[in-house]
Amino acid sequence: PAFGHGKRAGDRLIRRAVSPIVDESFTLQGVVGLSVPLDADFADSIKGALGTEVLLAVRGARTALSTFRDPIGERAPVVPVGADVAPSAAAGRRVLGVEDIAGGEYQVAWTALVDYDAKPVGLFGVAVDRRPLIHAQAVAFRSLANASASAPPIARDRKSTRLNSSHI
Repeated sequence: PAFGHGKRAGDRLIRRAVSPIVDESFTLQGVVGLSVPLDADFADSIKGALGTEVLLAVRGARTALSTFRDPIGERAPVVPVGADVAPSAAAGRRVLGVEDIAGGEYQVAWTALVDYDAKPVGLFGVAVDRRPLIHAQAVAFRSLANASASAPPIARDRKSTRLNSSHI
């Protein structure tokens, strides 16, 4: 089994993992170690798997790297991290909020990235565009309003809506 943890290296987060190399008789032949920076390119790979925008921030940073792109496909500028996000995430709570990012309204969820000793070293966030939801709600409300405005009034006779057991 591989062992790994996140580590803060200055202004960067790095994921390090080590794993034994064994032969078919499970005799130790060596060890392999991997280090992967948790940067914007890494966030892009997570976005590919999740299908949502991804944000990464080093503990104490006021901004996060993200997968957001501008209209011509360039990486969008860094995203501000709210002052209350890091302390709440470090306390083990998931932080939810609505943020204006790159010209859109997003539902954002943050959680802490922790090291091997379970100490927070950064933040991981996912952001879901709220525009499709807002559009769907507007269409639904318009449809309901149009349907109720165009429907003829219904008069009910209480006697006609009762079931008579002799007709069953």
